[in-house]
Amino acid sequence: LGWRPRSEMPALIDDTDLLILPSHVESFGTIALEAMARQRCVLVSQNCGISQWRNLQSGLYQIEPDETLTDALRRISLLDPQDRMQKATAARLAACELNDWTVGHWLQVLSMPKTAGNTDG
Repeated sequence: LGWRPRSEMPALIDDTDLLILPSHVESFGTIALEAMARQRCVLVSQNCGISQWRNLQSGLYQIEPDETLTDALRRISLLDPQDRMQKATAARLAACELNDWTVGHWLQVLSMPKTAGNTDG
């Protein structure tokens, strides 16, 4: 697809059955989290940082070591559709929980009193 405007992303994600992020190097993979939040199945390489977040792993498929992308797609396609739906539901739940935790954490940080001597903002 190439680069797309941000405004097109929700519809593009919603039109997919599986978002694939087979990066050789990916520090996190925000698009994968966005797809998870929209209750889509996501397949990532083991080099995607998102695969290292334990609380998100239940909503991800991973390309296994020594598995080709084609083999991973075949493996997922052979799963029962109900199992794939459960994975997508788990993906949304995990993404929403991460979002709630992040917002809660920032609210705590922003409500902390200023420390003595801090003259910034």
